[in-house]
Amino acid sequence: MGMEQNEHSALSQVAPLFHGSEANFDQFAYQQNHTIGISGLAFGIYLTNDRDTALGFSQNKYLYEVNSNVMEGRALQPTEVTLSEAVVSQVVEEMVKKEIQEAEVSYFFTDYFGEVAEISEIETWDDQYRELTSVVAGNMLERASSDVEIVNEIYFAFGGKYSDNAATKLGEALKNIGVTHCVQTRRYEQERAIQEIVVFQPDELIIQNKIDLEKRREQQQSSYIQNEKEQDIKLVGPIVISTKNKQKQNTRALEEQLER
Repeated sequence: MGMEQNEHSALSQVAPLFHGSEANFDQFAYQQNHTIGISGLAFGIYLTNDRDTALGFSQNKYLYEVNSNVMEGRALQPTEVTLSEAVVSQVVEEMVKKEIQEAEVSYFFTDYFGEVAEISEIETWDDQYRELTSVVAGNMLERASSDVEIVNEIYFAFGGKYSDNAATKLGEALKNIGVTHCVQTRRYEQERAIQEIVVFQPDELIIQNKIDLEKRREQQQSSYIQNEKEQDIKLVGPIVISTKNKQKQNTRALEEQLER
């Protein structure tokens, strides 16, 4: 697993990553209508190391070139469990505490355990509630077959796409355990891995270049038409139309030649 992750990181740091979209923006942000890719993640920003793949998702609108620094963090695994119970507990605890700070109650714990005494105050957080997060984490690990399944379960448990900030808060919690992305190989072309990369901290993505594909296509068409016109002008020779004076001069010159 370690070698595979390092291999992904090395590949991705060589060149920028790409994102194709119909939307025009200057900073990445979570989208409510998230499309789940082959990695299976229910939230995040999808990137790829393959320009043509990103163009396929652009709908001929916009192509974004993005820095690959995000690949330096830890990657979630889409096909195996590498997260420990302690790490999952830490993520759940952070999410529950944020929930209590906003709503003054943990709906997550209530749904999971029923009524939990005095859980409406952060100050009452003690070993009892740490034990509860350990129970939650243990149950998640028993059910899951991959890191992705665990993170998806946490995401949905805290509201998923119906929450205004579940993705943002989970992205922050994942960053605190060093997780920045998930990566999976879509296919291989000419011994090169075409990767699908899902990033959990969109505000840290730096857009290095944005290409307006429609505008570029219009410019190319305009340039092509202009080049065609210039070629037509070069191919057509000058046409000389004789005036009456010029015709007389030509006639006189011809008569002089005949007299000689």
